[in-house]
Amino acid sequence: MWPKNASTTHIITFVAVTVSASLILALLLSNKPDIAFSLVGILMVFPMMTAMAVNILHHEGQAKIIKTIFPGITKRSVIFAILYPIAFLTLLILIGVVSRLATINFENLMDLKDLIILPISLALAMLVAFGEEYGWRGFLLPALASRIGKFKATATVGLIWALYHAPAIYLMSNILDSQNPMQMSLLQGGIVFCLSFPLAYCYFLGKGSLIPVLLFRAVWNSFNGIVIGSNLAEANRFIQGNPLIVNGEGILGLVLGLIAIYLFYRLLQAMEKKSEQA
Repeated sequence: MWPKNASTTHIITFVAVTVSASLILALLLSNKPDIAFSLVGILMVFPMMTAMAVNILHHEGQAKIIKTIFPGITKRSVIFAILYPIAFLTLLILIGVVSRLATINFENLMDLKDLIILPISLALAMLVAFGEEYGWRGFLLPALASRIGKFKATATVGLIWALYHAPAIYLMSNILDSQNPMQMSLLQGGIVFCLSFPLAYCYFLGKGSLIPVLLFRAVWNSFNGIVIGSNLAEANRFIQGNPLIVNGEGILGLVLGLIAIYLFYRLLQAMEKKSEQA
């Protein structure tokens, strides 16, 4: 079943096209900051476009573009998609407060407006994430997992995903006049790599459905943005501190993410053994 039986040519084509497109777009926009913010969003849909093209080539038609990656969904995957991002970011906040790297800013508690727009924000975040996830978890991860196993496939996808994001992060950091664009690119690359492990576990829990993965991305982005803030724009919300440190996509988030990799190594290995025994 596609994409598990995708050919090596399809896999190489997907990786080469997506990574090259990211680099080329960043180079073309490097001297055009006025339009960079508008066009860099293309990168959020390019993995989907490329994977869909490969899917059409494989099936010699468009009928199975969506059906092949939405086979089903499980309660465990949905629960994990909601609870893991919240638990991870809550732990990060507690460490930040206890270590005095951050303080709680009670003036910026979520208000009624935030609560009203939260469901809409989650739905929009899932829609945006689909542009990436159809390619990374919908195609590349299962295609590699059938060849090299779940953990190695997850690590490989994480590395490629980080490489894909690096040019855009460097470009945006330059436009926003960040002090060290290269450092920001490395930090974000590390975060993306670490996130690939819980996302892969969520995908496999969902038995190949992208819905839990999209929900995970939406909960992560919403909780991190509303409660903690953005490290790229160096802004804070409920938690006051250096967002480059106390943030799900900051240094503390990277440290916790690296530690969590061992947990997911054990979980993915257990999944692999269970599959072999079945």
